[in-house]
Amino acid sequence: MRLVPWLSGVVLVSGLLVPSCGGGSGSSTPRVTIVAIAAAGSEGGAPARFSVTRTGEVRDSLAVACAVSGTASNAAGVDFAEAPFPNPVRIPAGSRGVEIAVTPLDDALPEANETLTVTLLRAQGRYELSREFSATVTILDDDPLVTEVTVAEAKALVDAHAGDPFFAILDVRMPVEFWYGHLAGALNIDVLEADFAARAARLDPSWEYLLHCKSGTRSALALVTLRALGFTTIHHMYEGFDGWVAAGYPVATD
Repeated sequence: MRLVPWLSGVVLVSGLLVPSCGGGSGSSTPRVTIVAIAAAGSEGGAPARFSVTRTGEVRDSLAVACAVSGTASNAAGVDFAEAPFPNPVRIPAGSRGVEIAVTPLDDALPEANETLTVTLLRAQGRYELSREFSATVTILDDDPLVTEVTVAEAKALVDAHAGDPFFAILDVRMPVEFWYGHLAGALNIDVLEADFAARAARLDPSWEYLLHCKSGTRSALALVTLRALGFTTIHHMYEGFDGWVAAGYPVATD
């Protein structure tokens, strides 16, 4: 964990400082904001970064209480070399805010991508919260993780990762099959085409993928190529699209 103070006099982006959850616009009580300025960190790569800022006077230091949650552990030596997020966050005297870098522990354990969410807690009389009082970063694993999942487990994965920018569904059937029906939001790259490896190489290998074909045979072939390309987290829906349909799960045709 690394703290970088913001010097007083730094102009804050107006869009970040919105009316607080309490208090009038004329209040002298500072408002605090947290944002993820680097929304992903990776093992062996760049850290994720948060920024905690305040309005008002900067003469004195300010301690901002927070709660840490998510699937990544905040304990030292588990997902991070040290406990990544301080509690409270201390904004030094003379500073508008601090940047906090969280560096994932580069271990050899295959893991799914994980999240770290920091929520600022209100302290009546000392500071107020802006509407941006919670932020989340994603920790990307660099060790290959391949799991075989049923369609029920795949459905749970899709639901759990709704809105996750680092999760994707990869359908390796032919385009005509995809056109007649597919999982909502899925990407389609035909594994039987000669350029499959070249097209797959354009995807981000650090993301988490749900992989499938019609019944599991072609996706097993694709799995070999994806692992060779360095894809780190793949969930193979071995029952395929046929199993998904048989289970009565939703199908898109857009």
